[in-house]
Amino acid sequence: MEFYEKRSKWYVITDTGSKHKFVKKTKALEFMENLKKSAPTIEQDESDIIEEEKSIAEKMKKAKATVTLDDLQGSYE
Repeated sequence: MEFYEKRSKWYVITDTGSKHKFVKKTKALEFMENLKKSAPTIEQDESDIIEEEKSIAEKMKKAKATVTLDDLQGSYE
């Protein structure tokens, strides 16, 4: 996160690249503090990933091809 002054205005550039302009330095500092406090921590359990992979595998088993190559070859002759 960047914080700087330019032409009597205070700028904050977040980690995502968005730029925010403030008239007062205190408001810019408050904004930066709020960003640090509200930054979400994403924790993902390995069991969630395993369950997701299982559900994808089950969907793939259920989704069988309804048209085979043999069916298509007969239609072009």
